[in-house]
Amino acid sequence: MLVSCVNAVALGHARASDAVTSPVVVSSSNPPAPASEAKQLSSLVGELERLLATLSARLKPDVDSVPLPASVTDNRTVNRDEFLKGKPANTGIKPTDIFKSFYQLTEGNCVTISAIKAVMMRFGHNPYGIYKSIVVTDTGYRIVTRDGFKLHITHDELKQATAGANFGSDRPNDVLVNAHFLYAVSAKRAYLENNDGEANKSFAAAIRSLNDGEYPGQALRRLGLKDFVAPATLQDFLNGAIGTVTSGFHSMAVVGGFLDKYGHKQPLESGDANRRAAVGLKLL
Repeated sequence: MLVSCVNAVALGHARASDAVTSPVVVSSSNPPAPASEAKQLSSLVGELERLLATLSARLKPDVDSVPLPASVTDNRTVNRDEFLKGKPANTGIKPTDIFKSFYQLTEGNCVTISAIKAVMMRFGHNPYGIYKSIVVTDTGYRIVTRDGFKLHITHDELKQATAGANFGSDRPNDVLVNAHFLYAVSAKRAYLENNDGEANKSFAAAIRSLNDGEYPGQALRRLGLKDFVAPATLQDFLNGAIGTVTSGFHSMAVVGGFLDKYGHKQPLESGDANRRAAVGLKLL
């Protein structure tokens, strides 16, 4: 069931034609060159090749040259706290208010948002406790998810994802920063897996593919947690299970017997809870 929280965006396709180079046809009517002329021509070609080799050697850049100062400056000015809050030593801390720390502003990305909220309440909001490993690199982060998927996310991609996530919040907070990080990594995996058959066109296309409706469970799998998910009933959630439920048009996180509805805490018993629970997923 596709959770259609947003209208699909029609994307145009441009296809570049392959260039074909026609072979040069030499007329057989031309008489062959005399042997002496052929020998002179061969000697001339050889001399030209030697001259080109000499010039190439003289113009070859020094491989031990110092890197451009611009790249060094860029690496030194990166504020890593802008992208990720937490260290490997302080994982497992759960948000004090998952409903208001961040929430959905526009339709379309409810499956990813509800999955991120549920995962944070199961494993803590620090990405170091959600993924198998995170290694800091000069240009970003190298990540291995719990299902073994490997990727690298750059600082620029993290900035793009933060702008494209459309998360709301009542105040700046660490949970929001880490939610953007998880969203960015999800978008990068969507790009590498060509989500919706469009995502590998660009990172921006991958972000759009997360914002135009998804099937329940896709976002949890993309976070690397396919082995930590099981079907859930209404009673499971009333008993305290953490997960997501889907009405067919909207996906919501379920925490402590409450639904997260665009940042509002709503008791699970109200409304059409039984139908939602029929497509519930809980985290193990």
